[in-house]
Amino acid sequence: MSGAALVALVLWGCTPDEPALSCQAAPSPGGAPTLALSWQTDTAVDGFVRYGTAGALDQQTATVHASDHGHLLLGLPPEAEITWQGVAIVDGEERTCEGSTWTEALPGGVPVPTVELGGDDPAEGAWLAAVYELGTYASWILVFDRQGTVRWFHQGEDERFIVDVQPALEGDGLLHNQFHNRFSEDVGRIRRLSWDGTVQEQVDTPLAHHMFAQLPGGGLAWQVLDPRPWTDPETGEVLDLVGDAVVERDAEGTTREVWNAWDWLAVEPNQFSSLLSIYPQGIDWTHGNALKLDEADDTWLVSLGNAGTVLTVDRATGQPTDVVGAYGAGVVEGSPALEHQHDPTWLDEDTLLVFDSHFDELVSGAFQYRRVGDQLQLDWSYLPEDPRFAVVLGQAWRDEDGGAGVNFGSAGVIEELDPQGVPTWRLRIEEGFGFGQVRWMPDFPTP
Repeated sequence: MSGAALVALVLWGCTPDEPALSCQAAPSPGGAPTLALSWQTDTAVDGFVRYGTAGALDQQTATVHASDHGHLLLGLPPEAEITWQGVAIVDGEERTCEGSTWTEALPGGVPVPTVELGGDDPAEGAWLAAVYELGTYASWILVFDRQGTVRWFHQGEDERFIVDVQPALEGDGLLHNQFHNRFSEDVGRIRRLSWDGTVQEQVDTPLAHHMFAQLPGGGLAWQVLDPRPWTDPETGEVLDLVGDAVVERDAEGTTREVWNAWDWLAVEPNQFSSLLSIYPQGIDWTHGNALKLDEADDTWLVSLGNAGTVLTVDRATGQPTDVVGAYGAGVVEGSPALEHQHDPTWLDEDTLLVFDSHFDELVSGAFQYRRVGDQLQLDWSYLPEDPRFAVVLGQAWRDEDGGAGVNFGSAGVIEELDPQGVPTWRLRIEEGFGFGQVRWMPDFPTP
């Protein structure tokens, strides 16, 4: 779906008789709120674009050495005047073409965020976020700055739930996953988008859900559902249970199963197995909801929300090397158990940070544990003064300065905290929407 004005600027070739480039504007075919500038020169030269808002030229694209130039201007706000200057370096001199255009308003339906605290923060960069409508899971990908201005957007396909979105490790653009909003069809896939909104690649990921990861060298990994019949040894009743596995796909397209819950965990009842009932394939036994690669140790960090367990898995053997929670090292008396945790991160070998939603108290927040012997003990937590409960998803992270951030998932709020745990910035998405994964992009231009 198109957003702000999309314009392609064509700067035609230079000759010794022409002191400047000749320009022609044309609509861009990409469909994202960007400006696409291109030009041709008789020979390969260095070229780039300066651009900005309200007459400023405070942003600059990367320099390209070519005869056919293409430059994409990112981070443009809606309803603003964009000034641009195409530059070709010919015989050591700049040949330029200049102009300006107004971007359009956001179309109806784009969920809009509002900053409630810290809106005067001047920090550059932008958030990349998956956003979904509560109930239908109709999804969007948004990029917005710290004032809540939407700088880029992409609407997902009908009945496709987007949870995870990431900047591409290699090359320009981003990757996102999608699966059926009710899991009633097996349509999992990971898509690679350019920043002009076009789909560059689609990888089918059967039975995939929740999170994926990029591998060095162009590979991918994701979580998959593994439903199987299970016989209760006490009653003899046969139940359909949904477990989880981790699958990797290398750059050549070869897939392999790295780890499977059925191989390492004994089936045990848990309080969350039928609470959400989101999988028509059976009872949600493990509910995998996070997958993170540790390149240094060559391991996967896997979160099983319904099993209340976080595992570290060796990529080469598929064997768990560290297990905490209900199936491993538990918590000391007086510390809250891992209950439907999301987004675990080992801050160091003894400190675990998670986002957790406690269904018995209907509160959600960030919880940080440290190892005490062979158990975990809570040593820090953040629960907002105005309690908010995330039925779906959520994240917690630590900043380099000792502060923290919390994404409250389906509650639709992102907060940043100072090292003392005091909120310094808060943003809320439009009512009726929630957040999937969010990531801060410090280098994303916001003219």
